[in-house]
Amino acid sequence: MPSMYKKHAGIVLTGLVVLALGLILAIINIKEDKKLMTTVNNHQTKTSLQLTSPAFEEGGNIPDSYTCQGQNVNPPLNITNVPGAAASLALIMHDPDAVSGDFVHWLMWDIPPSTKTIATGNVPSGVIQGLNSASQSKYMGPCPPSGTGTHRYMFELYALDESPKNLDMETSREQLQKAMANHILAQHTLTGLFSAPTSR
Repeated sequence: MPSMYKKHAGIVLTGLVVLALGLILAIINIKEDKKLMTTVNNHQTKTSLQLTSPAFEEGGNIPDSYTCQGQNVNPPLNITNVPGAAASLALIMHDPDAVSGDFVHWLMWDIPPSTKTIATGNVPSGVIQGLNSASQSKYMGPCPPSGTGTHRYMFELYALDESPKNLDMETSREQLQKAMANHILAQHTLTGLFSAPTSR
């Protein structure tokens, strides 16, 4: 009988040791997962590409100066948190609410990743501007037809791991998007609003 008790006691002790080791490993894995998530979250926070404008807030109204109702020049833009691996930036501005379909207002790339600001009515040196939907290689401000309500104007900024190749001023948005495919490190969209004149 004593030997039987010893045998059972040994089995129980072994089971307890295995269970304890399992719990210890589980705790270690949970801690490591938390460390990994913290690292990822910190990395995402530090490299969260941002595009803002001192002229209007996200979801705010674009002032007349930057539309066909005013000087029709591009608004000032601020760029922050560009990923360190970025080799180039690109920008697409379009109106998804256009009556004729998604209308491209501004297209440019080869923006240096060190760029912090894009000044009013200006573009950084060396930047290439492609074709907007009016077949012009320049900025075209909001100009919705009368009676079509409020339109959204999306300023889409892309951080790329290399500059788009073999593109010129005759490049369309579709061609730029194709060239950027598989090279986008981060992107951010700034949305401004502009209302069409009321029909009389």
